[in-house]
Amino acid sequence: MGMTLERFAAQTTQCQNGSIEATLETMYSDESMLRAADQHHIADFLIMYATATADVLQRRDNDEFDEPEQLERSVCDFEYRFKEPLLHLTAGDTDKIRPAWRPLLLNPAARTVPAINRQMAGMIAHIEADLPESAVSSGAIHNKVYMGADWDLVNTSLRTAAYTVSERSIVVPKIARSIAPSVRRMITDLGMDVIEQKRDLARVDAYKLNEAADQAARVVLITTLDKDAESHANAMLRGTWPMARHFLRALI
Repeated sequence: MGMTLERFAAQTTQCQNGSIEATLETMYSDESMLRAADQHHIADFLIMYATATADVLQRRDNDEFDEPEQLERSVCDFEYRFKEPLLHLTAGDTDKIRPAWRPLLLNPAARTVPAINRQMAGMIAHIEADLPESAVSSGAIHNKVYMGADWDLVNTSLRTAAYTVSERSIVVPKIARSIAPSVRRMITDLGMDVIEQKRDLARVDAYKLNEAADQAARVVLITTLDKDAESHANAMLRGTWPMARHFLRALI
């Protein structure tokens, strides 16, 4: 019998020291435990996320980021925002899972669609709902350089990671096998164009959240982001080609 989600909850750890290396190590460990617990739909998202984080780490080591210390704080804070709903799932507290994460964690379709759909559902939840809050809580919102060039550089890491995992994530029909690389590239580019658009919007929403007049206004904004992310993530779980049509509509 595979590892249970309860064992996953007992063994998983929150990044404590704020390093990207520790966060990445936690991601790889969590991905292995999720697969052992037969939670492949969640693990498929996590391996995409980990691949992007590994690229961010390499770029940081190459001195490509202008604000590496802020980057460390942001990466750690952002990762735990994925961990939190997952821990609610393992505890059986599904009512505590924020709406944005319910498609990937609770929608039965997440178990049957191709990996690319799961990955997109997770990225949309993480970016639309989690990223604005993370930018505020990690202090990134007060760092103009990080919110500018460094924020945009993360887009490059995401696209690089998407290309890396696309061969095993995107299922191409047999009739199109001869042009499979081109099909995968097209779908990946469309998906990443949408993700970059959503990260641009998340940056705007982070400033709105930071400038909200009071807690009530912040709650209204967070609730709206959550529900929108839930709707968009569910749209990713309807199949690869419906997802591609969603990309085109989003970009037009």
